[in-house]
Amino acid sequence: MLDAWVERDPRILERQHAHLRAHGFIYPMTSLFLAVVFTFIVRSEARSGLLGLWLGGMVALTAVRWSLLLWRPSRVETTRTWIRIFLCLTVLSGLLWGLAVWVLPRPALQWQILAASCAALVVMGAVPGLGMVRGAHTVLALSALVPTIAYFLVGLEPERLLIGMLLGGFLLNTVYAGRLVTATMLQNLRDRLSDQQLAHQDPLTGLANRRQFELALEQEWRNALRTERPLSLLMMDLDAFKDYNDRYGHLRGDECLRTVAQVLRQAMRRETDLVARWGGEEFACLLPATDAKGAYRIAEAIRTAVQGAGILHPGAPAGGVLSISIGGATLQPRPGQIRFMLVEAADQALYEAKRQGRNRVVWLDLEHPHGRYLTLVSLEMD
Repeated sequence: MLDAWVERDPRILERQHAHLRAHGFIYPMTSLFLAVVFTFIVRSEARSGLLGLWLGGMVALTAVRWSLLLWRPSRVETTRTWIRIFLCLTVLSGLLWGLAVWVLPRPALQWQILAASCAALVVMGAVPGLGMVRGAHTVLALSALVPTIAYFLVGLEPERLLIGMLLGGFLLNTVYAGRLVTATMLQNLRDRLSDQQLAHQDPLTGLANRRQFELALEQEWRNALRTERPLSLLMMDLDAFKDYNDRYGHLRGDECLRTVAQVLRQAMRRETDLVARWGGEEFACLLPATDAKGAYRIAEAIRTAVQGAGILHPGAPAGGVLSISIGGATLQPRPGQIRFMLVEAADQALYEAKRQGRNRVVWLDLEHPHGRYLTLVSLEMD
């Protein structure tokens, strides 16, 4: 059931994770403080063994919730796992508050009302912190208030029945309010992301635009510096595309670019890989944590896929169908280097692919003192 509430969009997940982390210390601390105050007040009335066990569980759960903040997931799937664990801990937190009333003796009605009030306060106060994640506040409210309501309904005593009914009404209202807050927050988030996407998206192909590519390159360059992993870049250009436009017109040319963009999008194997329209008929592909051999194979797969799409182009060097030339470079960034040297190297390799006759992949070896052009065979021999 919890998986049904975990978003699939990585951008939403990232912001949900940041929001939960921002509130991940203060809310458990507030809940623990309230639990300590409650224990101190009812210590003379409650069953000491059960009360001690309950408070111990609250302390242990708070420690686990705080320890979750030490884990900083770096991938989309681990972020989903982090949120699932957070939701499970939220359920346990609510359940502990739902059981607080059960550690009190049956005649102590005033202390039972205090326990129910504490549970209700925890549920009501959690709306802002949990509102970003669909279902999070609902599971907290249900796990905290259903056991409490059940306690007051047991025995069918009139005064307790009334309290149970009031708590039931509060539960319905707080769940409705929580769902409304969540829907509003998520819609606002999606609207902001949509505006950002339009600003960073090429309107013709739907790929990332050059601005988004440059932002991603800056981020991945920093990541590669920190992790000491290689970063690969492909620069791609459709062969004789000006002749294609001259022969078929710009509308057919636009349709051709959209088809090629779909081929490039399908060639991306990981969520971290980014393909962008560089400008005109040029495209760029950023491949984090990918060595030269792996990136060359991806480039060759792209070249084969574009040719295999069978887009008619009598003027192309691939036997009457549209083809693409690709230049690539791989670098493990070091302090003092600038990221645009990777762009220049891949662009230089693309120029060499054009010079050699087009419809091919050429790789520039940046580790060589004077630079050298490589093929997949020479890469595998190194």
